[in-house]
Amino acid sequence: MNALLLSIIIGFASNDAGGRIALTNDQGQCAEGQYTAFSYASTGEHMTGCWMFQQGLVFVTWPEGKKRVYDISGFTATPEFEQSISP
Repeated sequence: MNALLLSIIIGFASNDAGGRIALTNDQGQCAEGQYTAFSYASTGEHMTGCWMFQQGLVFVTWPEGKKRVYDISGFTATPEFEQSISP
């Protein structure tokens, strides 16, 4: 089964490739304290990376060690995530 189906997407943002970045709550193969991120382009290309949140920023390490930093304000929380944190 696809790893994305086993994870809850907690937030997403548009990317420069005309697609989206999805942040999940699944550690997958990421280091401790990091979680799986997915990115896809309008061309259908996709990649998997690892993300962590710190000081209002989302730090993502993409394949081949490419690192990017995104402001959390560019992400939208999913309804599933909002439900999971509400009392």
